[in-house]
Amino acid sequence: MITKFERKVIAGLTAFLMCLSMIFAVPVSVNAEAERTQDEAVSGVQQNETVKDVQIPDGMSENVPHDIIAGDEAGDVPHDITVGDEASEKVQQDTVEAGGAAKEKEDQPTAPYEEETRTPQMLNVDQQEEVAGTITLKKDGTPEYGEVAFSTEQTMVRYRLNIEEDGQYYFGLIKDWNVSAYVSLFERTDEGDNYLSNESYSYELRKDGNYYLEIEKSSEEALETLKWYAGKVRDIKPGEFEAELSENVEEIFYNLTVDETGWYRFSYDALSMSVRDKETGEYISSWSFCKLEQGHTYYVGVNNRNTTGVLSNKWSVKKGKAIPVELGQVYRNENLKEIYYVFVPETTGKYVVKERSTIYDENWKEIERKSDVAAVQMEAGKTYYITVEARYWSIQKYVASEQEAIAVQAGKTYTASLEEERYVNYTFTPDGTAVYRFKSQQDKMNLSMKESDKIIGFGNSSGKINFFALLEKGKTYEFSIGGDGSREVQWSITKASVKAVEEGTEYTTTEEETPVYDFVPSKSGEYMFSSKDGGTGKVYSSDWKEIDGYWYNGAVEFGVKVSLEQGKTYHLGIALSDKEAKWKIEQVKESSDYTYRVLSDNTVEILKYSGAESNVTVPDKIDNKVVKCVGYGAFAENENIVGVTIPAQVTDLQYGVFASCANLETVTFKAGSKLQKIAARAFENCSKLQSISLPDSVQTIEEKGFAYCKNLGTVDLGNGLKEIDNYTFYHSGVTRIRIPDSTTEVGKCAFAGCSLDNVILGSGLKGIEESVFSGCGNLKQIEIPDNITYISDRAFSYAGLTSVEIPDSVTSIGEEAFYGCGSLKKAVIGNNLAYVAYSAFYSCALTEIMWGGKIEKIGKSAFAQNKNLTTVSIPNSVTEIEYGAFAGCENLSDIEIPDSVEAIGGFAFESDINPGNTAWYDAQADGDVYAGKVYYKYKGEVPTDTVVTIKDGTKGIAGYAFYMQRNLKEVVIPDSVNNIGEAAFMDCISLKNVTIPDSVNNIGEVAFMGCESLKTVTIPESVKVIGREALGYLSSKQYEQG
Repeated sequence: MITKFERKVIAGLTAFLMCLSMIFAVPVSVNAEAERTQDEAVSGVQQNETVKDVQIPDGMSENVPHDIIAGDEAGDVPHDITVGDEASEKVQQDTVEAGGAAKEKEDQPTAPYEEETRTPQMLNVDQQEEVAGTITLKKDGTPEYGEVAFSTEQTMVRYRLNIEEDGQYYFGLIKDWNVSAYVSLFERTDEGDNYLSNESYSYELRKDGNYYLEIEKSSEEALETLKWYAGKVRDIKPGEFEAELSENVEEIFYNLTVDETGWYRFSYDALSMSVRDKETGEYISSWSFCKLEQGHTYYVGVNNRNTTGVLSNKWSVKKGKAIPVELGQVYRNENLKEIYYVFVPETTGKYVVKERSTIYDENWKEIERKSDVAAVQMEAGKTYYITVEARYWSIQKYVASEQEAIAVQAGKTYTASLEEERYVNYTFTPDGTAVYRFKSQQDKMNLSMKESDKIIGFGNSSGKINFFALLEKGKTYEFSIGGDGSREVQWSITKASVKAVEEGTEYTTTEEETPVYDFVPSKSGEYMFSSKDGGTGKVYSSDWKEIDGYWYNGAVEFGVKVSLEQGKTYHLGIALSDKEAKWKIEQVKESSDYTYRVLSDNTVEILKYSGAESNVTVPDKIDNKVVKCVGYGAFAENENIVGVTIPAQVTDLQYGVFASCANLETVTFKAGSKLQKIAARAFENCSKLQSISLPDSVQTIEEKGFAYCKNLGTVDLGNGLKEIDNYTFYHSGVTRIRIPDSTTEVGKCAFAGCSLDNVILGSGLKGIEESVFSGCGNLKQIEIPDNITYISDRAFSYAGLTSVEIPDSVTSIGEEAFYGCGSLKKAVIGNNLAYVAYSAFYSCALTEIMWGGKIEKIGKSAFAQNKNLTTVSIPNSVTEIEYGAFAGCENLSDIEIPDSVEAIGGFAFESDINPGNTAWYDAQADGDVYAGKVYYKYKGEVPTDTVVTIKDGTKGIAGYAFYMQRNLKEVVIPDSVNNIGEAAFMDCISLKNVTIPDSVNNIGEVAFMGCESLKTVTIPESVKVIGREALGYLSSKQYEQG
């Protein structure tokens, strides 16, 4: 800390040096205080920047030498700017701004404090008092929050802090990405103001300290509102927690300690998290198991910055539960996130887990993560950890089943059989250095090249393969062709031909061709290489180094603008997304504030605006040619533009044309507009755009056209709109929307994360697509019209709906369609819906379900975790209730199951692992439990050598009915049973006799897996479906077909 006396000494020396600089004409600059900035909305992260200038208040310039910049020796916090003695009296009442950071003069009289309040109100922009209010930080850790507005003249607001208890406290801001602002703290003592350093984004504060919080901005916005939040860092032990996060509090911090050193697992599905060891200073990966040590304190930050909509704030940290496993044994995955498996191989070699899994070494460093097969090299005696997502799994010695890599030649077509293996390995040795094209006939394919980071290539290596790679003569390349494992596929490798092209000529590339194009510019300058058809375009130098430029690749067009030199040879590469593409390369032109090109119809496409106007009217003509199109990125990231007017003859606004124009507030389309398309990302991240009214001529808004326009409240889509593409208004501020009757398609996530409170769906729509209204927390009601026939996956997940009525026109609803609608109390299901899909109403607040007359099946977890549900009456049209359908409905005490139900999945009315049984199940006595005509479960433990006789008239045995009942010796199944559910007798190790009657037509997956004592099973001819591994896996069990 620098005292007042030291400051005066520095100021005197500064003035003396300035005098010398004027006498001897030697410029002198005293090192300035660095401006502090903050990356995220968290206090205390400081970065040094050189202060560019110092603004001297009016009336001082004649007394103060130029180039005076004074700073604190401490190097972290800007303090008062003090000049020589002659000027000190004159500037005593003024505020000097250095690098955007304003501080009141230490000697300036202090204004009276405002009355203390719990949460300060928004500060008036004209407020000039030194202290805006008092913030009380509570000892229980409850976060405090508020907001403050700045005018152009005001860059800093100060609050006094009232600390209820000694401890560690955090401070943060919620702000736009383009706003530079930060917080700082100082303690006022008799010796002066001492600015505090932070540790891990927090400060150690005392109850008796005289602390002040400063919120400061360096953005030169006319008006900027910032939200702040603060709280005490809470001390915690492992357990389950719910972070007090909201739109006003973005991040909360904890000090975590453990009583026992071990492996712990953090779970935070809907949040983001950071974990730092305060003893070592190291950050710890928190997405898998991590080692926490007794005696260490871990600083845990939990935030909701990357979440969408109304998500859960729950998170947990629990000590891992280790389960040793052996080679070749089959295990049922408990599906607990804190469970991991421990494997110690007896011999060195490769091992495989043929399920979705992740394998770690003894330090929990990830070795391999696979969705299908994880095969890794392991050393004898070493410990390996495994986490598994599949329900059943085993680890086995890896046996290479694939053939040796197949050598291939250019110009031939090959067939890869992917029915047994997921990929086939190949090698290729070019006979000449050239570009080669890899191409598949089928979709859902994958090309994987070894050392791909060293290969120059472009195009699609997944999906329908169309990939170009520069390969060297004589070098052997290893690669694999993979797919979905269900078919034979054809693919080929072809040497690309080379063709010379000229400027301005339109060329057509077809799917059958494999050319690389050579281009030699006639003049140096900027060139546009573009196509109105889809695909990928790249420009390379003669030695195949990619030329940097402004580019984009879209579904229906691509373009790249690059600077090229006269006389040099450049390679142009095109990878099609369709059967053909028309394209050309041409030099761009300049006129006044615009760079442009002339299109084939003699109209103009604007490529770039370089002017400085705040209100821009796009010209009707340039060089007497009509402006028809405003090209991609033409105004992108222009911070000067406040308003723009689009002339009537413009038909296209291209990709990213106004993207990230931070100050754009209004867009006006002239009367008679012929605009037809707003391309992808055209207005993305225009954070100040408040409204948009589209002309009726607009037919298409492409992907993310208005995404992240957070203040875009009012939208008029016009009456001619046909298509709203994926993510069009994603995370924008739209509050109301009327989709016109002309619109036939609204893409996935089109309005996800918006502020919608009113939606009108037009008559042209046939369905509601995936995640269209996901995360719309303000959307309480919506009327689904009769023209809607389907509702796709997650269409309304995490929306704020309080009730929903699905009309009779709807024949299907997708998975998780209403997942996490925490306010949804009533659901009315239409009369033409046959299946309630997986997790369709998971974790809602349902108290009432009104069923349609055609429901046949209730899907897996369809109504799970509806804790307010007390009564359910299943309609007599239902024949099957799937796994976990009502699991976690803790208050569900009254369940009516009709005789029509023949199959019930495991744990339909109870939790398979965690607490969450229905009240109905908890009320059942130990022993045989029936749900309607289905034998649901043997509750409790079966006594030794028990023989269970299922009563006559029973239609089915539920999934997991006798799971792990190790004392069950025999079961007598009546001839009324037609269905034996999944895992019904799994791990019944004492089961010796079972007779499957002729009435049974279905045996579920792994029904008898792990029944070690069951040597023979006779399957009657009536059985039409036998599930995967129904009679065991990796066993010697025998069965006879009756």
